[in-house]
Amino acid sequence: MPWPELRDTLIKLRGIGPWTCGYLAIRLGMDEDAFPETDVGLIRSAKAESAKALLASAEQWRPYRAYAAVGLWAID
Repeated sequence: MPWPELRDTLIKLRGIGPWTCGYLAIRLGMDEDAFPETDVGLIRSAKAESAKALLASAEQWRPYRAYAAVGLWAID
């Protein structure tokens, strides 16, 4: 199943939200631009003031934000 279709199916399940889908997309290698900006570890590692600020900063990493996320997790 293609990732966009799988993501849409997963997000409809109770307990699965955007963060979980973003995390899965990164860990499963399904989306190079996935970026769970609400992740506390990412916010702390990037020294961002908020998820919104982190997301704005992450625009410069498109279309490879998933790699940036993995790098930020490694710093934390």
